[in-house]
Amino acid sequence: MNAVLDTTTYSRGIKIADKQIAALEATQLHRHEFHGDWNYTLTAHPTATRPKTPT
Repeated sequence: MNAVLDTTTYSRGIKIADKQIAALEATQLHRHEFHGDWNYTLTAHPTATRPKTPT
């Protein structure tokens, strides 16, 4: 594993619409059964099927 400090300056205060969040959750954010609010898989590309939930 390698770690590198990211010194990039990012914009603050960007607003994301509820529809955009819902679309992300429907296609790329896959919550795990145990504490899905904390434990989830975020895929790089939309998927038609959900990945297996780690145990």
